[in-house]
Amino acid sequence: MTEALILGWVACYGYPILFIILLLGIIGLPIPDEAVLFYAGTLIAKGVFSLLPTFLLSVVAVLFGSLINYFLAAFGKQKLFAAFPKWRFLIGKSERSLEFMRKYGFWGIPVSYFIPGVRISVSYGAGLLKLNRSQYLIGSLCGSVAWVGVYLLTGYGIS
Repeated sequence: MTEALILGWVACYGYPILFIILLLGIIGLPIPDEAVLFYAGTLIAKGVFSLLPTFLLSVVAVLFGSLINYFLAAFGKQKLFAAFPKWRFLIGKSERSLEFMRKYGFWGIPVSYFIPGVRISVSYGAGLLKLNRSQYLIGSLCGSVAWVGVYLLTGYGIS
């Protein structure tokens, strides 16, 4: 999929496809989430989208995707690794993400949203390591709100 195709879908199909694209990007498909949010911000500036629904829908998609990663890793890792033995590389990523979270503490979770690749590995790593669910949820919510807000407002401001 090309970036132009994805952005065209967002302009054409609106909120439902925005939600799906952001969700799939957070789960781990190679989708340019930042570009999609930036573009959604430009659509807000042009009056195609409204700010509050776009913001809320985007935050929910990102948070939901992160929680899917967390719970897949936390409760499905044995089946996942049995079915896909090559995915054991996630164990190494989870150790690095745990080190990242230890170094930065609770704020490592929301900060990870601004680092491509780390955003996804922290959610899988937190699940594999069974990080406290409440702490992960709060950190993910803070990260989702900040990350979505920055990219939407940047797209809005530049338009």
